[in-house]
Amino acid sequence: GEGAVHADAEKLMPEVRAALADNFNTPVVKASLHAALALANRFVDEGKGIDKAVRRRTIARLGRDIRIVGEALGILSQKPSVYLAGRRDRLVRLRNVDVAGVEKLMADRVAARAEKDFKRADEIRVQLGQLGVELKDTPEGTTWAVIDD
Repeated sequence: GEGAVHADAEKLMPEVRAALADNFNTPVVKASLHAALALANRFVDEGKGIDKAVRRRTIARLGRDIRIVGEALGILSQKPSVYLAGRRDRLVRLRNVDVAGVEKLMADRVAARAEKDFKRADEIRVQLGQLGVELKDTPEGTTWAVIDD
């Protein structure tokens, strides 16, 4: 929609254009993208004290500009879930992670938690960590990722 956006949301495109004109200065482009993403996250997470219409327009503007920059650079084109699944698959191959073994241990951990055997559940979490796997417990369930250090 038309109307004012937060002043910091106006910075991304001019900064990117200047950086690209400056011998394709990708470190500056990346820094500008990072700042825009941080601002978008802040507006999504903490909208207090900001006019709702300005907040909504700012998030929309940042989303549009981030997509434009991403398309120009050939990045950010995949859905996050597709990218993250591909990244996990690459790390699984690189680190020789036994996916079936991880899934079995996760099922054992779910069972231990259901039985309120939290000591066993914690032991399984540690065991998975030693295999290079980190768990993320969410309200929707537990997911895992290969530790990328």
